[in-house]
Formats: sequence, structure tokens, C-alpha cells
Amino acid sequence: MKKIFSLMTILFITANLSAGTITLENGTLVNGSFEQIFLPSGVSDLKVWIDLSSSDYVNVVGGDVETAYDRSINGINLVGPFGKRPDYLIAAQNGLNVQSHPTLRYLTIESNVAGILNGTDAEMSVFIVFKVDSTPITGRLFQLGTTTNSNPDIKCFKIYMGSNGIYNIFCLDDSGTTPYTSAVSGGTIDFTDYHVMVVRKGNTVTNNFDFWVDGVQIDSSTVRTTTFTNMDKGAIGAQRWYDSSGGEFRGKVGECAVYTKYLSDQEVIELSNYAIDKWGL
Repeated sequence: MKKIFSLMTILFITANLSAGTITLENGTLVNGSFEQIFLPSGVSDLKVWIDLSSSDYVNVVGGDVETAYDRSINGINLVGPFGKRPDYLIAAQNGLNVQSHPTLRYLTIESNVAGILNGTDAEMSVFIVFKVDSTPITGRLFQLGTTTNSNPDIKCFKIYMGSNGIYNIFCLDDSGTTPYTSAVSGGTIDFTDYHVMVVRKGNTVTNNFDFWVDGVQIDSSTVRTTTFTNMDKGAIGAQRWYDSSGGEFRGKVGECAVYTKYLSDQEVIELSNYAIDKWGL
């Protein structure tokens, strides 16, 4: 059956054609192929999405990232503290821009972070494109926490790289115990390359806590009911949101998105393929 497109639809599709030709008869598509453009915003329950690939999505001051603008509809911009802002590198990976964390440089999640993880048995998934330059002990790539506790390792969710090249995903909730943790040796992963990682924190129904690298599930563990309250700040590249030598991530970040749900396997694969194609992984 032939499909009819309005003029508005045809003009939009033409802008996104894959290689090849099309044949139209009186506005009817007879043959041809179209490229469907996938974006992280195409996955439901997107809370925040920063994209360093283009200067259209960041505010750069003196060569540093002052603000990374949220590309979701929620307006949760990430801010670089003065004197601690990541460097902005042009055409650093596959012709795209990235932010660099050579020492203690980071972005803070300043607003509405409470909606990401607060509550009982809450779900969350994190998608991030990154590269490790060096691995200080417990260097945080991504962390959420609460300002009500001065210890960054209490009531937190964090992704960090250990001293021996270990990916470690760690949670500690209001009860003061570790609901689950997941870790894997970096021996099977080339730290000199860029990677896409997806971390999924499930609930007691999905009963899973896992992470994927470059579209392949690396490690997982089961979960129990968790309760997080007052989760009000976060950071990319440091311990939660403040200066702490030894807790900083040293490397590059190209893109990051956070979802308030446990992504399906298909969604993880779609996000991973999107990053692999876009960033040339």
C-alpha cells in the first residue's frame, strides 16, 4: 500500500535522507529509503542530557566549560565552578568537541536533582561517553549525593574508576548499608579509547543492577528495596559537587544522559549504537 505524505512531511524527511534516491508521484512515495535519526531524547523518562559535541550546547568562557546546557525539556543545566571548570577541546574525537578533566575539574548538577533518585525503590539509568586518561583512587566519573551529609560516600550513587583500572558502580542508601555494588577489572577494556557506558539501577521488581560498555553487558548484581532522601546535588568529574583531591575523574567526557527508569535492553543497545556511530567508538 502506498503511503501519502503531506508537503510538510516531505520537506522534513528530505532533510534527513540516507544515501540514495526517491520517486514521488503526486505526493506519493513510490520507492526510496529514509534514515531514522535516533537521539537520547527519543527514550522516555529522560531527566537531563548534556552534549559537549557542539558549542551550540555549551557556554565556553576562556576555553573552559562554564555551563553545559540541558538538551532535555527539563532545563537542568550543569555548571562548572569558577577555577574548576573542565577544558573545552575542539574536534577531539571523531571531529566532535569534548570536555577535559586534566586535574580537579568538574560540572555540578545544581537544580532539580532530587527528582532523579529520591524515594523508595526508585529506578535510574545513566548513559555517558567518556575516556580515561589516568586513574586516581576512586576517581568519580559521575556521582549523586546529599548536602545533608558531609561524607560523599554516604547516601550516594557513584560511578568511579579505581587505582587498578576498576569500573565500580556503588550505592549506599539511607539505611547506611550498601544495597548493591558492581565492579569489573579494566583488563578487558582498553582505557586509552573512548567508550559508552550505560548503568542501570533497578528496583525489586526488575531486580537488577548492572552496567554495559560499548553495547555489551559487563557486570550485574541483584537488588533489594532502597530508600534515598534529600538527594539534592551531583557532579560529573568529582566527589559529588566539591573539591576533593583524589576523588576527581581524569579524562574526557563527550555526552551524558540520566533517565528516571530502568532502561530496557533494547534502549541500552539503541543508545550504545547511537554513541558508537556518532563518536566513532
